[in-house]
Amino acid sequence: MLQNSVNIPAWDQWYTPADVLIKVHGGQLSFADLMAQYNESKLLFPRIFFIGLAYLTHWDVRYEMLVSFLLAALIAFNLYVVSRYTVPGHPHPWLFWLTNLLVFSPLQSENWLLGISVVSFVPMACVTTGMTIIYRNQWQIQHQVLACMGLCLVSTFSIANGMVAWVLMPPVFWAHGEALPQYRRGQLILAAAWLTGWLISLVIYFSDYQKPVGHPSLTAGVIHPWMALQYLLSFLGAPLGGGELGIGQLVGLILLSLFSGGCWYLLRHRRQPSLVDRAVPWLAIAAYSLINGLVATAGRVGFGLEQSLASRYVTYSVYLPIALIYLLKIIHSDLQFQPSLGSRTPVVDRAIAALVTLLLTLQVFSFNHGVQLMEATKLSRIQGQACLFFINVLREDACLLENLFPNVTFLRDRANALNALGFLSPGLAHSRQLQTLLPAVSDQPTPSLNHGWIDQLQPVGDLNYQLNGWAVLPEQGTAAKIVVLAYDDATGYSTAFKILAVTEPRPDVAAAFRDHAYLRSGWKATVSGAQIPEQATHLSVWAFDPKIGQVFQLDGTRSLPR
Repeated sequence: MLQNSVNIPAWDQWYTPADVLIKVHGGQLSFADLMAQYNESKLLFPRIFFIGLAYLTHWDVRYEMLVSFLLAALIAFNLYVVSRYTVPGHPHPWLFWLTNLLVFSPLQSENWLLGISVVSFVPMACVTTGMTIIYRNQWQIQHQVLACMGLCLVSTFSIANGMVAWVLMPPVFWAHGEALPQYRRGQLILAAAWLTGWLISLVIYFSDYQKPVGHPSLTAGVIHPWMALQYLLSFLGAPLGGGELGIGQLVGLILLSLFSGGCWYLLRHRRQPSLVDRAVPWLAIAAYSLINGLVATAGRVGFGLEQSLASRYVTYSVYLPIALIYLLKIIHSDLQFQPSLGSRTPVVDRAIAALVTLLLTLQVFSFNHGVQLMEATKLSRIQGQACLFFINVLREDACLLENLFPNVTFLRDRANALNALGFLSPGLAHSRQLQTLLPAVSDQPTPSLNHGWIDQLQPVGDLNYQLNGWAVLPEQGTAAKIVVLAYDDATGYSTAFKILAVTEPRPDVAAAFRDHAYLRSGWKATVSGAQIPEQATHLSVWAFDPKIGQVFQLDGTRSLPR
């Protein structure tokens, strides 16, 4: 996350929290704005959080990403605490290690690197915190119930699928019944309080609820049941599928089969209270993934099977394999005390060893794919950041549509409003003249620093030019990710006309600098003569640092062949 995070709002962030930030500054924010529906969700608590964090950090969205990481760490801690009370023979460091491989999987790249996706981590953070409260049993039962109801409210009004928390916590209370009142009347009062809180939250949630425009029909899965099953399997298997649809479906089938087998075993031995007590929290955690999978299948299968592999869904599906890690350990320990099944323990040992080996193999495959996704997301964000910086002076609509938001007019209006409030860093450019973006004299790099070179400029046909070269940011020790093409006139001013991504491999540059970080420092472009006015005399290329909004001229300014 530290290497790949970029301080630029993207996609949904231009809707919210951008809308409430503008209204707060104008003194127009109302409770209705905080409760307003976005897609299927009512983001009351996230909006309040985003407002406070934005004013503390000048809306540096990387802090929102940091909170996502902290919530994942809270989830991992809670899972560890629950495992201490439920897994026989604890501690088992290897269980915690396997869990963290999945909780922090880079396959969740979209959620790790998009600030608003902090909401995706909230439901499981609330559910596991509630489980920790229940199993630690340090409060009176009334206080435990009130705390868990509060967590369910936060979960519900953070993201649409957060309301599942109301369903997952009661079985844990029931199974771990040490603190429950021994008399029936007390149990009924607590159950009634829970149901009342749940119903009130649902009534509030669905008041004025509107089905999001552009979403497929909920009947698509009924009309195409085989497609729905494939979608569900790939959704469940995505955390270990490495972005491959077939592998994801196979992994999903294996996980679903293991879960079904575990449920069958627990059903057969349901008269063992201690076994049920240990297993129920992990069943609830697995159910979190299953319920989300069913909901996603019902609402998203109309988008096609590939959509089930979206990295943002991994945050919801990853808890099925996590729960199975602990369920299998609990069942394996119980087998040793079953006279009729104890002889099968060696067979089970070998099966578990094979499953762990398979999990690790798939995790390596998936980890590498996730890292590639994060690197690609970083490049996309940097390109979007550069195009946004010049949004008022250059027409780079394709870049903005691909990397930041699907409506350029809306994006321009929203970006200018936020820029006026000081929420965009660096601020938007007000001129195409690149000399205005040079570092201040005191900040100028030493003359010995070379930022790159224009290797070649040649005409192609009658109206086009082809040019290539390389660009680096030696102050940061990296290849430049963006160059800006400019034409120079007789006055010596350089006027930007095109933004270009730096993606070409240049092993010669890396060898010259003796640094692999400069490997992808090459760029190339074909420029239309229609973009260059008659009075232009030269073409120049500038390395651009979107973090600070400054440019650095490459050597080798070329005369325009006419």
